[in-house]
Amino acid sequence: MKKFVFPLESVLAAKRLLEQEAKKNLAQAQERLVREQQRLAELNTEKDRALDSWYELVQNGFRSQSLLQEVHHINALREQIEQQHKVTDRVAQARNLCQEQLREIFTEVKSLKTLRDQQLAAYLAEEAREKDKEMDEFVSGAFHRAIQLGSHA
Repeated sequence: MKKFVFPLESVLAAKRLLEQEAKKNLAQAQERLVREQQRLAELNTEKDRALDSWYELVQNGFRSQSLLQEVHHINALREQIEQQHKVTDRVAQARNLCQEQLREIFTEVKSLKTLRDQQLAAYLAEEAREKDKEMDEFVSGAFHRAIQLGSHA
């Protein structure tokens, strides 16, 4: 019997390459999301410090110029935080898209592997049947030859 060949092996190999690329893209997207989340946390921390400074100015008697500078600084931080939320959301969506693509590719690879395994099992079963048939024919032929030799004697 000829050697087992999975007809979709090239497709499976291509899907495996796509899977590796998708994993790499997902890792990069996850790293970017973490960086953007860290940047957002830093902005929030800076805003909290600016608010603390503003409260301290108010409690200790403030100069209008210092208070105004703090208010401008706090407002600028709030705008940066809002923009950073948008950036973080876009990056999270990109990461989610990478996850979905990886899931789809993984499902396709798994399906192809399952199909290959089923075809290999069918091939091995057929090979076993052929070997059994050959053995039966050999035993049957030897038995008939023995009978023919015995009847000629």
